[in-house]
Amino acid sequence: MLAQRHSTIFFILIILFIIFLLLSFISPLFLIPSISISFLLAGPNYKLVIPFYFILILILGLKADYYFIGSFITAFIIIVIFIKNYFKNLSL
Repeated sequence: MLAQRHSTIFFILIILFIIFLLLSFISPLFLIPSISISFLLAGPNYKLVIPFYFILILILGLKADYYFIGSFITAFIIIVIFIKNYFKNLSL
């Protein structure tokens, strides 16, 4: 029962993360909730998330066109890390 609740919360957070990341194309302010959600999802592996957002902020500062490419790459890498950690924790 607890594992089912944990997986439901996990997938809801991933969906919210993707929604806020897509909304960040409209306004970069929507990137703030996606950063918060990604740290929640990363848990003890939060140090893996920091460099990707640092790179994303640098890209955003350089040119707006690169922001879209950088956010897609960052989202893909972060989601892969979350799913990998989720299934690793699930097998324990």
